Amino acid sequence: MRLSKDAENLARIKYGQAVTNLAQEHQQKEQTIMFQMPRSGALDAARGRLYLERLEKMGDAFIECWLGSFVADGIIPDEQDTKQLHEKVKSMFGGPRTSLSRLPLGTHEGIKRVETMTHRKLDAKVLEMKLEQKGIASKDSSSYTMKIERNYGAVQQGHHNTQNVQINQTSEALTNGLIEIIQQSSLQPLIKSDVIGNLYQIQHLETLDQSTNVVHEKRERILAVDQLLSTTADVYTLAVPLIAALKVMFGA
Repeated sequence: MRLSKDAENLARIKYGQAVTNLAQEHQQKEQTIMFQMPRSGALDAARGRLYLERLEKMGDAFIECWLGSFVADGIIPDEQDTKQLHEKVKSMFGGPRTSLSRLPLGTHEGIKRVETMTHRKLDAKVLEMKLEQKGIASKDSSSYTMKIERNYGAVQQGHHNTQNVQINQTSEALTNGLIEIIQQSSLQPLIKSDVIGNLYQIQHLETLDQSTNVVHEKRERILAVDQLLSTTADVYTLAVPLIAALKVMFGA
């Protein structure tokens, strides 16, 4: 990677500390549920969910620490940097797990889902950094070409695939694009309703005077949409460029 030695050391130190903190938090929570619940299938399921929660937080911490070091170094990850970051994610999820054999079988599938989602989150964050650098909040329209080296599902179809995303710089066009994606998806009706409701609320907020409270509310709404869709692999992949553009536009 093109990171300076100091920036790379910073990423390693911050991520190492985050992993330590998450391990301590996991141990405390695991002790609590083991004390409160009798040994049973329900206990095993609870431990499995707790384990996956820890892995997801580790993935988020990895992205925050490493991309934060790129920001500190004043550079944006290029294609090769992003590829190497994906390799680190793959290595992180492929490491030893001493307690894995004691977790429910469904946890094994959950680990792969969390790993895939971490790869997608990484791509989304890198894209967001690039859009911000291009001045996505300006009134001019721009296009972005995203090169994806690995197939993590949905839009990414094989090596050296190029995904061209034409982005209209008005929030109305971006939210309408998201609404169309959600309406055509196979999401559960309740999730569809929540996401589309947030998007319609953003459109309404855009018609108001842009006070601090209104801007804050728009940020909260787009972050809620991001959170709701982040667990839906195929839909999230399609929605990432539009969500990233709106987050940058709203300063989220």
